[in-house]
Order: sequence, then C-alpha cells, then structure tokens
Amino acid sequence: MASEDKRKEQNLINKLLKIQNIEKRCINFMKTSYLYFPQWQGAGSAYIIKSSADLIYNVLKGKFDFTHLNPDESEKSETKNQINNYSIILNNLNTAKNILNETKPDKIFSLGGDCGIEIAPVSYLNNIYENLGVIWFDAHGDLNTPESSPGKNFHGMPLRTLLGEGDKTILNLAYSELNPENVLLIGQRDLDEPEIKFIKDKNIKMIIPSDTQELTESIPKLLNPEKYKYLYIHLDLDVIDSDEFSTVYYPSRNGISYKKLVESLEFMSKTYEIAGGSLLEYCSLSGENLDRVIKLTDFWPELSR
Repeated sequence: MASEDKRKEQNLINKLLKIQNIEKRCINFMKTSYLYFPQWQGAGSAYIIKSSADLIYNVLKGKFDFTHLNPDESEKSETKNQINNYSIILNNLNTAKNILNETKPDKIFSLGGDCGIEIAPVSYLNNIYENLGVIWFDAHGDLNTPESSPGKNFHGMPLRTLLGEGDKTILNLAYSELNPENVLLIGQRDLDEPEIKFIKDKNIKMIIPSDTQELTESIPKLLNPEKYKYLYIHLDLDVIDSDEFSTVYYPSRNGISYKKLVESLEFMSKTYEIAGGSLLEYCSLSGENLDRVIKLTDFWPELSR
C-alpha cells in the first residue's frame, strides 16, 4: 500500500513538472512586438520629437526587429473635440490597432514619439493580462481631459483616457480600461489642478521625486509582485531631472536622477515579468545623451531576428 501511495505521489510530481515545463515553453515562445511609432502631433507641432526618435531608431534597428507604424506625416490638422490635430491622432491610433490586431503580440515595446501613442499598446496588453501593473514614469500626469487641458495637446491626456475618461471616439477605440488601483505614478512634479484632484479622487498611487531615493523598496510595496506579476513601463524621459538630462520636449527640474531610473528599471526587470514598455519624447537633433537613452532599453527583451 505504501509503495502504491509512493507511485501516485511520483506520478503527481511528474505531471506537475510537465505543467511547469509547458509554462516555461509558453514564456519562451511569447510573441514580442517592437513598434516604432514616431508620432509628434500629440505634442502640437513638435516635429523635433520625430527627428530625434529617428536617431534612436537608427541605433536600435539592428538590435530589435521593429515594425514601423508609418504615422500620418501631416504637419497639423484641425482642433476638434478640444484636441489639437484630432484627425491625425485618430488615424495613427487606427494604424496601431490594425497592426496589433494582425500580429497579436504577447508583449509590446514602443519607441516614440509623444506620449499619445500609448493608447493602443497599453489598452491591448491590459486586455490580455489580469492585473497588469502600469508604471508611469513622467514629469507630468498625462491626466487631463480635453476639457481640462490648458494646451489641448493629446500627449497630456493619454493616462486619463486609458483610465476611461476623455474623448468618446478615442475611448471606444481602446481595447480596455485601466483600473486606477493598477497604476503607479513615479516622478510627477508638473501637475495641473484637475490632475491633482483626479489623483486624489481615484486614490492613485504616486511616488514624488523627493521620495524616489529607495525606488527598489517603494515599487514592490505599492505594486506587490505576487498580485501584479506583469508590468507595463511608460517612460517619458522628462521624468529625469533637467539639470542632469535636458534633451526632452518639456524639461523639468527636481526630477529623479538618471542613475535611480536605471537602477529601478534593472530591479523591475528582475522582479516582474515586463509585458511592455515605451521610450518617449527624446529631443536632440545633435544626438546629445543618445548613449544614455539607448541604455534605457536594456530592460527590453532582446530576441533573435
């Protein structure tokens, strides 16, 4: 009888090992998409964002197998529904969705471009992962609605849109809606009053720059890896203190240090499964700080071409 129990126990162990191996294989064969999405019109007439993104792309295209989204090249379009360049934003969003619908990736890493490119990749991944954690590294909240936005540029609205508030047409194009509980803001210091109120009303977690000395301790406390196994990391380079790193579209002082940012990215890549991320709003026609920007893609998984 004892030998029979032992045999059953061994059979169970063998089955569990098989399941574990299958899970490992699934992870290894996850389909990853690298998107080059140099939209600039979400920031107004900021063509420098596109030209600067081209510099990054030319360095990284040999490392990552990018899909080029070929966004609308129009300089500008009408302001509609209180959003500048409205038709361009919609056209680019539909282009991104068409690519994701066709390729059906499991992970998405995007090189931009302005922050407005986040609607398709973030809402897509949130639709396929339960409890996707979203880290929003940014000097700004990106939490305005078209009505509350002072400048009416869409790159100040994407996170609010992803959280289910904003232009109805754009909301209907999103794959899903984020839960405020799943969002962690890091580095914000230039916030509009409506954004501050929204953060308080929704009880959104935030680590302000003065509290970023121990990010590797704070992040897992606020987004427990046991609950939030998968992460999306939004990275607007203006999160970095402008005294140290000013090659961004909206430089802002009193941000986090480049060193702390790198440390936190390295920590998260070891602690969580990174489902996706972005690198956004670099601005330098001369390539200043380009090597430091490239370093920030080290947490993107490098796959064979």
